[in-house]
Amino acid sequence: MNNEALFFEKMKLFGTFKMPRWSELPEIELYMDQVISVADKYLGALSSSSDPVLTPSMINNYVKNHILPPPVKKKYSREHLAKLMVICVLKPVMEISAIADVINLSEKLFGTARMLDDFSAMFEERLCALSKSAAALFENAENTEELLCAVATENAISAVTEKLVVAYACAAFRAVEPEKKGEKKKEDKKE
Repeated sequence: MNNEALFFEKMKLFGTFKMPRWSELPEIELYMDQVISVADKYLGALSSSSDPVLTPSMINNYVKNHILPPPVKKKYSREHLAKLMVICVLKPVMEISAIADVINLSEKLFGTARMLDDFSAMFEERLCALSKSAAALFENAENTEELLCAVATENAISAVTEKLVVAYACAAFRAVEPEKKGEKKKEDKKE
């Protein structure tokens, strides 16, 4: 299959891609190799290389760095899986500490189930829209090489500008947290 055909196949796949919802995640606790299989089942289609979506060392690092809570008796819960789904999607464009902050704030505001469900719906919607837009450009194109270059450039610019917005949004809510803690300490001292 040539590169153009591969691109079209991926765009078609992305147009119907489905992220897991909370209710679709296994309710039973899983061992690490099972967690990796679940992540690959749901997210493998997103990979643009032969690299795995998730590895044991990645999971161990997330636990070591307190991004994920430690497993209980070497088993991972539905909460672990929900967080890992979000981490796997966001890690190509965000620092892991920023991802952790987004997950933690989302969980605090909405709970783990809604955090995953909302994230999944937003991701699917955006991926579908982008893939349909990209595919539509090529329907009557004469020079697909120029269009591929234009699509790559346009989406790279979009990724960079959106990454800037993400960085500032994360910095803004990171700054709010210490202020809230500081305000609480001041109130405690007044009493």
